Amino acid sequence: MTEKLVVQFDQLPVYDSPLDYLAYCMGCNTYHMNDQKPCIKCGKADVSVSLECIAEKTVKRHFLNGMGILVMLYALMFVVSMSWTAIFWGTVYTIVCIVLYGGIYLRYKEAYCKKELEKHVRANSQRIKLDLEKQWEVCKEQMNNGDYLGAYEKLRCLSQLVDNEEIRVYKLICLNHFHLRKDLPLELKTVLLPDCNMLLIRYIYEVAKLKKELIDEATINYILRYRQQVLTEEKGEEIVASVLGGALRSKFLLNKYALALKEYLPYLPKERLLRLRKIQDGISDEALREEIISQIATLVGEK
Repeated sequence: MTEKLVVQFDQLPVYDSPLDYLAYCMGCNTYHMNDQKPCIKCGKADVSVSLECIAEKTVKRHFLNGMGILVMLYALMFVVSMSWTAIFWGTVYTIVCIVLYGGIYLRYKEAYCKKELEKHVRANSQRIKLDLEKQWEVCKEQMNNGDYLGAYEKLRCLSQLVDNEEIRVYKLICLNHFHLRKDLPLELKTVLLPDCNMLLIRYIYEVAKLKKELIDEATINYILRYRQQVLTEEKGEEIVASVLGGALRSKFLLNKYALALKEYLPYLPKERLLRLRKIQDGISDEALREEIISQIATLVGEK
């Protein structure tokens, strides 16, 4: 069995938009993840900018162009004016227009930037897709070279923009090479798959032991859906029981999965049994509740 790696994950930045994970290299005109410095294609550092920055520069350029037009009109008016009165009122109108135009720009700058960002992405969608595919190839190459941590860090960022089954499988391959700990920022919802996958099942079991707060309804449903395959694994009953133990986080989940949980009570640790007895009123079926409490009393007494 391959020895698992002791790792420490970088803190994944949280952005308002998934597009914030993407950057543009002005050195080679390519798109890449914003955590890659220097650029993997041209090797230049500090020449990458965010797409939001590009949108802001475009909007600012449009604003300055508008200001330039107003100044040119004012200059033209100054040349053709026949009196100082006309020049005075022309100056007043120009100042009012500049103030209004500047006020509109400041008020709606954020909306203009957002619209320009969407326009930029639409216009360059094919190029962005091709460049992200190159990023994906880099991740696979890292994994082939045994750099699972480096590949996983890139996959975490890449999955914010491109989330598909293949990427989730490769993330699971990386995660199953790590010695998982409670202090690591583990993910679960973002690696769930539609089909049965033993790597995912083993990973869910590890997460259930370390961070039960990550076990949600979708995770429990996944384990129950493929219960027969799970039971073929070593400690299969313990895997199902450990995941169902996540239902004890709330009375809603407990009530929903009480019947399935009853079957695996013997595989739950004592603290989980005591927790279940404490929130027993979350089970709406009185007969089922009494049966579970009776079984817990027997199990605790035996231990």
